[in-house]
Amino acid sequence: RWVVNGIDNAKISFEHVRVPRVNLLNAASEVDEQGVYSTSVSGNNRARFLKVADQLLSGRLCIAAMSQGASKTCMAIALRYSATRLTAGPSGKSDFPILGYQLQQNALIPLLAKTYCYDIALKQIESMYAKYTVPGRDVYTVSQREIVMMCCAIKAITGWHINTAATIGRERCGGQGFLASNRFGTAISASHSSMTAEGDNSVLMMKVVMEYLADLSLKMRPRQSPLATLAFVAKQYTPGVILRKGKTGSGKDIEYIRSIMELREQLLFGDLARR
Repeated sequence: RWVVNGIDNAKISFEHVRVPRVNLLNAASEVDEQGVYSTSVSGNNRARFLKVADQLLSGRLCIAAMSQGASKTCMAIALRYSATRLTAGPSGKSDFPILGYQLQQNALIPLLAKTYCYDIALKQIESMYAKYTVPGRDVYTVSQREIVMMCCAIKAITGWHINTAATIGRERCGGQGFLASNRFGTAISASHSSMTAEGDNSVLMMKVVMEYLADLSLKMRPRQSPLATLAFVAKQYTPGVILRKGKTGSGKDIEYIRSIMELREQLLFGDLARR
């Protein structure tokens, strides 16, 4: 491989090897002595496929954690370098850190903010997944379907983010970013595995959007009365109108931040559903 030799993609084949029936993996299905197939998963072929695909969720969380670790490393290196690399400033001498320039700030600070947000989201999803899958623990009031969508989304978002963070971080460090000791090259190459391993990111996000739009379409079914439809539209837009009319909150209030993020999500999905 040109990078990441630790990735376990491989092909293995056998000749004249027979696997006994009793040694087949049978957590959700079975083949009896007469060769009859049975499964404990109810539903159609798609339901059985999704049940098997759920086993990929832990891997997706691991990839997201790997991506976040690399993103935090890239941000720390790029910001520390920017704070110590001196260039010409207002005094005319080389005593001004390049982090003081808007060019550097506009490139790195938004990436730092996203890294914080994705890290908080990842830890929350990890906690929810653990409580959902480990017997004996209290479970969140969230469905398996919701867990699947969140694992897919966080893997894709963090995978794309590390690619951007590593590339821009290297660029903002100039020639120092090419040094192997600064690890940008490793992060850039490894980010490509984050974008395709355990599911192509674009496909995963399409799945998430389709699932959410399916939920939204159920709420917007034409068979509802005009009054119900009007109430639904009002619920989607009234909060936004109120906020735009001057109702504000503190940027330090986590509940306010959560509420405006939920509002933005509602407006975006509502706009997409009407197209």
